[in-house]
Amino acid sequence: MTIILLSSFATAWYLPAHYYEFEDVTRDNCLLAGCDNASLSPINGPTYATGKIGKAIDCEEGSSQYLINSSYPVPSAIKTIEFWAKPENPTYTNYPRPLQLGDAAAHSYSWDIMATNTQSITSRMRFGGATIWTIASADTWTDGQWTHIIMSKNVSHYNLFINGTLTGSAANTQELDGNFTDFNICRRQDNQAYWDGLVDNVALFEDSYSGKNASDSYNNGAG
Repeated sequence: MTIILLSSFATAWYLPAHYYEFEDVTRDNCLLAGCDNASLSPINGPTYATGKIGKAIDCEEGSSQYLINSSYPVPSAIKTIEFWAKPENPTYTNYPRPLQLGDAAAHSYSWDIMATNTQSITSRMRFGGATIWTIASADTWTDGQWTHIIMSKNVSHYNLFINGTLTGSAANTQELDGNFTDFNICRRQDNQAYWDGLVDNVALFEDSYSGKNASDSYNNGAG
């Protein structure tokens, strides 16, 4: 059953297990009953700026700014990650990441969203040191423009929705496991691929998103 939240979190149709509004704080405003708080620690001074909904976190690539939680609770339960991002001329040849859920340091386990050297909006999963799927969208990041991203897993596929539309799928049944301990915003977990730009309204769900969920979420988030 979908649930409409009558708050600034206009983009969600389920109760999030973890939710970051970035209204001057980096705490986890989780709404799911019994959820484990997973607040983020700001590193190297990321700031707040006008966001897509209220305020957003603003990371500067040149200052290696990012947010992290290095003991993320029950990553195996996560099925959907949703957020808004706006690049501000990051170094695209470094394949910058606005967001990644992965392992502690080795970059052997990760589920992430990135910009490629051609600015393609791309999602990828690595497991046990190998890339097991990549979804390279024809959609591209545009500097100064907000983009709505949903990465979601169902029983047979990982799906990438961009601005409310399914843009790619990967047939795979791999579940997240206890290796996915680090949740990073604005970088890859091995101190590379820093994002230059804003990230807003990040939510993680224990529910899979359908195409209708993604479209409704984008449109109700003033897409």
